[in-house]
Amino acid sequence: MKVTVINPHGFCAGVQKALDHAYKAKKEHPAQPIYILGNLVHNERVIGDLVKDGFIILDERKKSLSEWIDTLNKGDIFVFSAHGHDPHLDEKAASKGLVCYDATCPFVKANSTLIKRRITQGGEVIFIGQAGHAETEGTLKIDPSKVFLFEPKKSFDFSQVSAKNPLLVSQTTMGTEEMKDSVSLLKDHFPEIDVAARVCDATDKRQSAICTAPEDIDLYVVMGSKTSNNTMKLLELATAKYPKAVVLRCLDVEDLKTALVKPFKHAALISGASTGLREFEEVKDYLEKL
Repeated sequence: MKVTVINPHGFCAGVQKALDHAYKAKKEHPAQPIYILGNLVHNERVIGDLVKDGFIILDERKKSLSEWIDTLNKGDIFVFSAHGHDPHLDEKAASKGLVCYDATCPFVKANSTLIKRRITQGGEVIFIGQAGHAETEGTLKIDPSKVFLFEPKKSFDFSQVSAKNPLLVSQTTMGTEEMKDSVSLLKDHFPEIDVAARVCDATDKRQSAICTAPEDIDLYVVMGSKTSNNTMKLLELATAKYPKAVVLRCLDVEDLKTALVKPFKHAALISGASTGLREFEEVKDYLEKL
């Protein structure tokens, strides 16, 4: 099968930095267990590899991050995930004498800095994001009385925002088009709104590249986890752009093998920001041998 690789692919800088933080903690504390607070990145295979390497994952589906911190003891080593977190957890960890490695994505950190500054100045913030996403939940907890969640295509109570010029910030992995639509709608209600909303560079570049595949493809493979928002946006865009092709999402080559049920002639291959080059090359090699 002919395979067209869509660039960029592989880990984004934020995901790679998060993994670097985790392994730095392990290198600097070889005799102690290293705890990962929540899923470090949105990729089950990566998480599985971390477990194989001896990291202990504190699953946020079983307990809240705050409750997990309660279970740790003075001197324990843990790593915050790439997606951001409630800033009050930093204070809680420090008060318990825990050793923290913060793997928060730089783009998420930059948003948090803007939000905190605006709140300190007495302002309010509208955050475009998805309820339940780790980045969104961490952002809302900066100040629940001053940060308001706007979910695209859902109702929003504009009256709860008293400021004429609220700061507009967004989850870094939103879809580019839904971002544009949301910003336009909010500008209609708040003409003086201070727009700082944008998706991260890695997300933006992949969403722009998704539609550059040749028109003759009959298969489009999007690599990434269903828990990865940027991956699911790529899947959505590819499905809309290439209606004549079969569009599949897979985590890795074993996952893809269960989905392929017929031969194809020409495949396009792209990955979300939490898929590594090793997994990408494995899928590419497998497709090329079909």
